[in-house]
Amino acid sequence: MIQMAKVVLIQRFFANFREGLFDKLNDELDFSLIAHNRGFEKIKVPNRIKLKPYVKRVISFRVFRDYIYYPFLFWHLIFINPKFIVTEGGKNTINNVQILIYCLLFRKKYIVWDLGKGYIKDVSISILKKPYLAFQNLFYGLSKKIFTYNEQGSSFFKNKFPKKEVVVLQNTVDTNKIDDLLLVKSKFPTDVPVLFKNKRLLVGYVGALNKKKNVESLKILESADDVGLVIIGDGKKDYVDSLKSTFKNIDCVFVGYKSLAQLNDYYAIIDVVIMPGLGGLTIPQSYAFGTCVIAVEADGTEKEIIKNSENGYILNNLLTLPGLLQNQTKGELKKMGIIGKQKVDEDFSMNNYCNRFKSNL
Repeated sequence: MIQMAKVVLIQRFFANFREGLFDKLNDELDFSLIAHNRGFEKIKVPNRIKLKPYVKRVISFRVFRDYIYYPFLFWHLIFINPKFIVTEGGKNTINNVQILIYCLLFRKKYIVWDLGKGYIKDVSISILKKPYLAFQNLFYGLSKKIFTYNEQGSSFFKNKFPKKEVVVLQNTVDTNKIDDLLLVKSKFPTDVPVLFKNKRLLVGYVGALNKKKNVESLKILESADDVGLVIIGDGKKDYVDSLKSTFKNIDCVFVGYKSLAQLNDYYAIIDVVIMPGLGGLTIPQSYAFGTCVIAVEADGTEKEIIKNSENGYILNNLLTLPGLLQNQTKGELKKMGIIGKQKVDEDFSMNNYCNRFKSNL
């Protein structure tokens, strides 16, 4: 195990779902984080980011959508003089140029941490993007190793870089904090209609509201018998308004974004979470709260946690959802949620996540 090694992690954003990991790494390593101090659309940044002693104050600005640029990153690396550099891949390539130059000059090695795009099929690449992707692949190829989220990401990278060591970190949420939240007695949320208490089943969606999440496909619940839908998350107003119109024939409530600390009350009333599109972290989060999940094939996380008919379901076709729900009871779904929680506690805990990160530096 690496003890008090000097590690710098470079991310575009300090996403709130990574706060537990960053805090633990800071407790156990000589750890520094370089990240933009503001969020973007679905990416939420903790309000207490300025109180984190490991967050380095650096000049940064958004050059395009969620592309963040650190103009003086090279000099920050000289000042920190890390033993290990772990950097985000993909859209962070604009900063990785400086990392590559630094590592070549000072004979350092770096690790790339990236999801991979193995879940995207038949994607056309524009002529302008090809040079960018070629450099991105060069950067991956020169890295010490690649950290990725799940086995699907591992297969993607091993196919592109067969000689490269690829490590699966098993992306997860702050399960330690969730266990603490579960010790507090929940109460029925005030923004959910009281009539929902009498529904045969309450279905939840948890996550960002955008087209990649395929939320509008839950319109199929119109044909589900005596089912209420609780939408937890936010997005652009036009899209949220269109969803409300789409779901006008469903007993549905939109409660907006909720922090992890607020979610216990909602998971306590939801019988099953439906993931109709991308949203890998919602799966371990839901199971950590003891709630069953039904998902479609997405980024690969679902295949590593969900065992069909044991702790949830992976659907090939969302059209089968109403019939599946019709054959479920609250008690059966609760048992699946408990089995799912055991799976997350054993294989997807925050402690395991942190240990895998450290031991593979």
